[in-house]
Amino acid sequence: MEFPEKAELIERYQKYTDQELLHILKHPEGYQDLALEVARELAHDRGLSPEEGKAAGASSRGGIFPRFTDAAKARNLIKSIQRLFYFVALIPFITGALSFADGYPSLALVYGGIAVLWAAVAFFAVQRKKHQMVLFQFLLLIFMLVTRYMTTGFPPAVQTVDWLIYGIILLSIVYLLVYFKILIRDYLR
Repeated sequence: MEFPEKAELIERYQKYTDQELLHILKHPEGYQDLALEVARELAHDRGLSPEEGKAAGASSRGGIFPRFTDAAKARNLIKSIQRLFYFVALIPFITGALSFADGYPSLALVYGGIAVLWAAVAFFAVQRKKHQMVLFQFLLLIFMLVTRYMTTGFPPAVQTVDWLIYGIILLSIVYLLVYFKILIRDYLR
């Protein structure tokens, strides 16, 4: 049996989760020197160390976008964010229903379409394991905001606290979109 070249090992190990790479480093007896070297390089690039896997209860690393050493926990978080995005789809859906009640059926269709597309993209991004689809969700978010303010303008008598709440909600959605993209890219292959 011929042992793979370094480039082939790099390509293969890049698809491994952090936990799988740490397993290789913790159990070197079952691997060739070249495989261990590649695993060390990739672990170093990801900021991993063999001691990290040994720490009791260590399931993730801190940071603005935490990475998981347990791929199952990452997949659970992906599913949770996906469900949260289904609820976010209710915002344009309700806005569309209110627009319809106000006598704007075409605007209601636009908002309804945004809601359906938002939920569909959240579903298919995970189903097809395509992190690039999350960018489409970001564009839908921008389109919805532009549509909202082009049709109704800025609400009169909005207080600073109201803008702060809108900003926090918007930043939270953007953060979740970026984190969702990172999680899909790193843990769903």
